[in-house]
Amino acid sequence: ETERRQLGDGKFRREYECEFISAGGTLITGLALKNLEFKDEEFKIDEIRWFSEPTPNHIFIVSFDPCSGVGGDYAAIQVFDVTLMEQVAEWRSETIDPRGQVQTLLTVLHYLYDSLSYDEEQTDEPDIYWSLEVNGIGQAHLQIILDTGIENFPGVFMNSKIDRKGFITTNPNKVNSCMKFKSLIESKRMTVYSAPLITEIKNFEKSGNTFKGKPGTHDDLVMAVILMLGIFEKVAQWEPELGEAFSEAIDLDDINIDPMPFIV
Repeated sequence: ETERRQLGDGKFRREYECEFISAGGTLITGLALKNLEFKDEEFKIDEIRWFSEPTPNHIFIVSFDPCSGVGGDYAAIQVFDVTLMEQVAEWRSETIDPRGQVQTLLTVLHYLYDSLSYDEEQTDEPDIYWSLEVNGIGQAHLQIILDTGIENFPGVFMNSKIDRKGFITTNPNKVNSCMKFKSLIESKRMTVYSAPLITEIKNFEKSGNTFKGKPGTHDDLVMAVILMLGIFEKVAQWEPELGEAFSEAIDLDDINIDPMPFIV
């Protein structure tokens, strides 16, 4: 017990229990990575893997990280129930062209909206927020969305800036969302189910002043989660209960400092 207190749980388990818990530069600590457990999807719709049916009256965020569709990188879509901060669905592909990627986004949003709308327990209009990263290649996908008509995509289309459509990822806001991701996973306030996502998380590490997948690995699924958290920050401004539930504030009631002894 003395050694565990001095070394910390992670190092103690490596040194004394011979457990393979990484001490490297991964965003998520080795102990938290070891605790991640995947589960198989409950059903599929056009290769979209759904881990559960949408829960009525909950708030959902759909994030879309696009790609060129010619191989090398993946397009990825993540669906999270942010009332519980729990992964609901996931999709990725490296060969579907931009139009097909946007079509998949449309399918995800319609299934989510229709499932909630037809649920007898749903009391109001479904709370669905969505967006895509528009850095670089994403501009082509944004144009397809605009040509199709944003009004045809269920939910609220979120923007990172008032005068720009979609989300622009900069290094500062990426790092901020990475740290939020780290906190949520390590404190067990976020639940992920996808085996490919968990594999990417285990290979997602510090690189200079940012974070990315180790050389030779992909990080598209993780980046779609990071984008989701960027959208979440905006949504939390409208949904106060989300900001309270996932606040990083220190609970002052937990601080109990004994007074210094009085010396006569």
